[in-house]
Formats: sequence, structure tokens, C-alpha cells
Amino acid sequence: MVGKVPPADLRDVVFERLGAESDAVVQGPAYGEDAAALSLGDQLLVVSTDPISLAAAHVGTLGVHVACNDVAASGATLSGSPWSSSSPTTSRNCSTP
Repeated sequence: MVGKVPPADLRDVVFERLGAESDAVVQGPAYGEDAAALSLGDQLLVVSTDPISLAAAHVGTLGVHVACNDVAASGATLSGSPWSSSSPTTSRNCSTP
């Protein structure tokens, strides 16, 4: 696939240099995984990030949608941030093209 790092390179170059391990990491970096899961005691935090390339218009909106898609695809339930009164995918202050 264009733009994808081969699995052997991830294993041999990236995964070998991740740094200190943490018991809080439930799901860390792995080939084919687009989200990480971290234990916060009695809660689980699922996060994702993706590079957005070749997108000029509405890149912020696209970035949010891609990250939310990765989190939802992991099986996690999406919830808004504690400082926001809107859902993570819609907002009365934002619009999509």
C-alpha cells in the first residue's frame, strides 16, 4: 500500500525503540491497530491520531472524523470532552461542507 510502513520495518525499527513500558497501556502500538487504549483506573481512554495528507480544504474537520472513526472502529464508545457540551462529531459552532 502506498504510504504504509511495511510490517517488518515497524517491528524492527519502530517497535524496538518505543521506550519505557507502562502497565497503563492496555493496547499499544501494533500493526493494523489505529487506536491505543490506556487504563485510567476505573476507566479506559481510547485515543487515535492519523496524519492527514493531500487534504487542503476542511483539514481540521477531516482530522476529527478520521480520529473518531478509528476510535469507534476499535469498539470504544465515543464521548465528548469534559469541557464541551457538544458531541464529538457534531457541534452547533461547526459545520461540514
